Amino acid sequence: MNQEKLTNKAMEALGEAQSLAQSMEHQNIEPLHLLSALLKQDGGVVPALLSGVKAGCEKALAAEIESRLAAKPKVKGEGGKYVSRELSQVFIDAEKLSKEMQDEFVSCEHMFLSMFSGDTGELLQKCGVTADAAKKALASVRGASRVTDRDPEGKYNALEKYGQDLTALAAAGKLDPVIDRDEEI
Repeated sequence: MNQEKLTNKAMEALGEAQSLAQSMEHQNIEPLHLLSALLKQDGGVVPALLSGVKAGCEKALAAEIESRLAAKPKVKGEGGKYVSRELSQVFIDAEKLSKEMQDEFVSCEHMFLSMFSGDTGELLQKCGVTADAAKKALASVRGASRVTDRDPEGKYNALEKYGQDLTALAAAGKLDPVIDRDEEI
C-alpha cells in the first residue's frame, strides 16, 4: 500500500498498531493491533461509528481485543516489524473501498470497514457490529463529504465540534435567564 495515500489519522493508527505489536513482543502487526489503535484514537471516526452502531460496545470490544492479543505468542528480539498477511489484505480491501467511495485517500473508516472478515470480523459480529450497520453509521457521521485531503476527520461533525445546541441546553435548563429583554422577547 502506498503510504502517501493514507490520511494523517490512518498513519497515526498504523504507527500505534506497530508500537503495540512491539510492546507486546508480537512478531507481526495483525488486524487486531490496528483495530485496537483505531478504537483508542482521540478524535477518530471509528469510536463515533461504534457509538452510532451500538452504544456502549467500545469497552467490551477493547477488553476482548486485549485478551486476544495477550494470548498471542511472544517473540524475543525485534517484534512488530512485519505486516501479517491478514493486515495486508485489510489494506488492499481498504484501498479498493476508498476507490469505490470515490475518495482520494485511504482513511480510518476504510480500514475499519475492511476488517469485517477473519478474526476481527468475527469479533465485531460477536459485539453486535455488522458491516451494514457500520456503513449506515458512517453515512450519518460523514454525510456526503468525500476524503479529498489528508485530514478529513477534522471536517466530520463540524457542528458538534464547533457549535452549541442551544435548544438542548435550554431543555436541560443550562442557559442563563434573559434579563431586561421583555420587549424583544
